[in-house]
Amino acid sequence: MLSNEEKTRRIPWTQLFAEAGLVVLSVLLALALNSWHQDNINNDVAEQALRNLKREIIENKAQLDKAFPYHKNFLDSLKGKNPPTSIKGIFASVQNNAWDAAQAMGAIPYMDYSIVSMASGIQETQRQYQSTLETVNAIIILATFGAGGENFSAQRISTGLKSIVNELVYYEKKLNDQYDAALKVIGV
Repeated sequence: MLSNEEKTRRIPWTQLFAEAGLVVLSVLLALALNSWHQDNINNDVAEQALRNLKREIIENKAQLDKAFPYHKNFLDSLKGKNPPTSIKGIFASVQNNAWDAAQAMGAIPYMDYSIVSMASGIQETQRQYQSTLETVNAIIILATFGAGGENFSAQRISTGLKSIVNELVYYEKKLNDQYDAALKVIGV
């Protein structure tokens, strides 16, 4: 028979396993709640980034809708018999701020791949468009003020403008198509 002292030394395995199980369960529950909370935060950030991207696409599209018809008509007139020798400064100011912010906030990993892919393509086209605009501005300045006092002939101005305005119209059309596709995916 066991003495009282031997009975008190006996380890309560059932109680130890139950308590250890409760500690493990509590830790797992805390980790799951933390993960759920972080997922909600990440989803909120991604949704905010998507709303900003949609708003910016709509604004950029409105800018292009003003500039594209003028540039298309101007290009057509450059191809005519009496081409114009100057161009108005009607240019679309397209922004990349929403996409840049989405990247900075870390929202990209929580967005749908098709949207990320479209937004990346739009950003690249916008970069090319901005570069083309800079070239158009350089041609306009050169044609207006000349280089070293040189005056350019109407033919020379027309040839340079035709080439670069053709590129400008191409990018405006491409951006409009990309914006339309993105708005269909994002939802208007």
